[in-house]
Amino acid sequence: MKTVLAWLLICIAATVAIAADIPSAPIDLTLQWTLSVDADGKLTALKPVDDTNADLHRRLELEVRKWRFGAAKINGVATPADTTLTVHVTLKPVDDGYHIDLRNAETGVGYGTMTAPKYPEGALMSHRGGAVLVRIDYDADGRVTQAQAVEGGLPKPGGDIERAAVSAVKRWTFRPESIGGHGRPGSAMVPVCFSVDARPTRCRFTDPASKREISDGAMLAVDPLVQLQMPPRAP
Repeated sequence: MKTVLAWLLICIAATVAIAADIPSAPIDLTLQWTLSVDADGKLTALKPVDDTNADLHRRLELEVRKWRFGAAKINGVATPADTTLTVHVTLKPVDDGYHIDLRNAETGVGYGTMTAPKYPEGALMSHRGGAVLVRIDYDADGRVTQAQAVEGGLPKPGGDIERAAVSAVKRWTFRPESIGGHGRPGSAMVPVCFSVDARPTRCRFTDPASKREISDGAMLAVDPLVQLQMPPRAP
């Protein structure tokens, strides 16, 4: 029986380690840091979410520390805050190693605990995949309070795949932005791609409000407390 995958785009990059091996073809990776800014938006702390791709994290940190962030504001008053920085890169092989192209970056909520969605039997039997964009609201502890499928995922899934995605996402937890160690509730757009490896599905996601593309491995925060003001550039 063919292996069946219902995978999150965020998981693809997180499981690829490149420290020991130089890629022979371009590969896309997603890296995450927790970071803190002061009331002026100045970066005060930066730490990788995990130790995967430690060498790449170190190389990119030199660039990240040059970026500018907007301070969080509560009732119009700027205040120190903590957030998650997600950076999407492409590694391109060169003679002496690899070149890093920064594709995109965003701040906001991060992923906590996740379990894979259950692949609907009908979709599995027909080798049908699809892209589901789920809008979530979460509380100060990162628990989902509401989740619903919205327009923005291609190829369009059937209702069974949409229901499976929403059911799974409701059980996940998230890492909210925080002020003074206290999490702040918020909202985010979460992409989920269903694919059968016999007929791989290429999923694309677009935020229906801003029309912004949501990159592979991304989650788009709605109105994050801390915003990235300086566009990333190649190191």
